[in-house]
Amino acid sequence: MKKLLMALLLVMLGACSKSDGDLTLSCYGTNILNAVDKTSNRDDTRNCIFVGKKLAGYECEWSSKTIVCYEAKDDSEKRSRSHLIYEKLTGSFVELHTERASLGNALLGRNIFIGKCATPIFN
Repeated sequence: MKKLLMALLLVMLGACSKSDGDLTLSCYGTNILNAVDKTSNRDDTRNCIFVGKKLAGYECEWSSKTIVCYEAKDDSEKRSRSHLIYEKLTGSFVELHTERASLGNALLGRNIFIGKCATPIFN
């Protein structure tokens, strides 16, 4: 019986352990879309999967309190910038995405997501 309990304990510890830089976030909140001629709000979700302290497409910096990520894309017609901030203690999450025209710097659109995140128990 002891051997069975030890084996079960080891399996459970192995299943719950993960790398320090691996994190899955499920975030729920409001998405605010500001286009040139209209604004709209809607409830939305975001899922972020960090592997080795990296999020696909973003440059990220981790501290003991926050995760801050940045992405920039430029082409001949538009420039886009994305920022993502996650506060570990409160679970607060903000993602800002802005697009501007390459010529003249006119604002084409802005998308803001504000929410709260939780980490799934099993991922």
